Amino acid sequence: MDTVNTGRIDGRQRLRPLVAAFWILALLAGCSEGPAPGNVHFSPDGSVAAFTYVRRINLPIPPEVPVIHSTVYLKWCTGRGWRTCREIKIDAYGRSYGPFVQARFRLMFSPDARRLAVRTPRFLEVVDLESGARRRLTGPDETVTSLGWRGNSEIVYVVHQKNPHASGSTRRIYRHPVDAPPDGRQALHVQEGYRGTYQDYVSPTGGHVIFMSEGHGNGDFQLLDVETGEVIPLGGEAGWCGGVAWKRDGTCAFCLGSRKTFLCYPGRGQPEIKDVSAAYDATFRRRLKYAPSIDPLWTPDDAYVVIQVPWIGGCLIRPDPWTVIPLGKRLVEHLEGVAHRRVYRERPDDYPFVTVQPFPGWVKVCAQFIEGQKTTPLGQPVALAMQGFLVDYPGRRFVAVKSAVRAACNWTLTPDGRNLVTFKPGAVLAETPLRLPEGN
Repeated sequence: MDTVNTGRIDGRQRLRPLVAAFWILALLAGCSEGPAPGNVHFSPDGSVAAFTYVRRINLPIPPEVPVIHSTVYLKWCTGRGWRTCREIKIDAYGRSYGPFVQARFRLMFSPDARRLAVRTPRFLEVVDLESGARRRLTGPDETVTSLGWRGNSEIVYVVHQKNPHASGSTRRIYRHPVDAPPDGRQALHVQEGYRGTYQDYVSPTGGHVIFMSEGHGNGDFQLLDVETGEVIPLGGEAGWCGGVAWKRDGTCAFCLGSRKTFLCYPGRGQPEIKDVSAAYDATFRRRLKYAPSIDPLWTPDDAYVVIQVPWIGGCLIRPDPWTVIPLGKRLVEHLEGVAHRRVYRERPDDYPFVTVQPFPGWVKVCAQFIEGQKTTPLGQPVALAMQGFLVDYPGRRFVAVKSAVRAACNWTLTPDGRNLVTFKPGAVLAETPLRLPEGN
């Protein structure tokens, strides 16, 4: 049958220009965002710097301007000034993942710095940094919650898999040769019907895994020996887990629970446990409504646990003997009492958190200052200036750092302590010489 052109336009034809205009506006509103300072990772020998960055497409609908598409890239750099770089696209995400999907990535170098493990919200991959080749280790329905390299050719990791026919998930702990396909991995521990938040902590050396038996506040700490496959309960009353911080050499873990706080020394066979609950409770629990935030690793010299609480800020804890160094609070006291600067705080007992640096002996602390007398109609100061500081572990020396880029805290100290790495627009690294005070 012949088709007669009546000159009418059907509904689909009317929508096509609107759809095209919509995507043109979305593309025009798209922006490329460089990496956040905490996303830069250095190889164990300091020769490679790796980070992720994201390019986003936003809808031009003020005031929120929602993100509808994010593409995350991996970039790694070597050489003088980090000028020799390569990059690959890792994955793309829709609106359901939100604007901060990049924060859910984790990078971990192999000990020889030849490979990089990349954990994303959807999979775990290993990237060969010489060839750029990628090998995916997990399936599409597995969520990786923790991982650690065991030597240069094997990874230990924990996955949770949702059960479509029942509540909870199945937890599996694997050791996986990175050159083997997904079906070449070995299951060390399987737990059906796990419920609650994921609380799994693989040691940095891949020798042990600490995990909670349940995640709804009624679990207990358990230790898995990767070599033997044995699971050992670590004792104490059932409760919730506030976090686990491993020493970087895997010889000790600081474990915070609602009923007990202790140090676990795995070793071989039965682990050694040292209870530090009384000291922890005297410092924190009696003054807190909620548990503090604990960094997953000790400081690079394996001397301190890093705990962040608003009323003293970021602090370093030497668990044995128990010593507390409130670095965030000490910086503010120095700035207000010695330098006579007006530090902005929402409440009088609020202090800034700390960011551990790759070079041992120093942390980064960012402070906001009140500049001028401009206030809101409610009388709150709004004219603020941000500056970053390096603070030594004892909290006695403070080095103001001036960044060459717009974000005053957008920098990281290199592992040798001789330079600052900053992030310029376009996901480009730049290096600036730095001279730290002698004696650290």
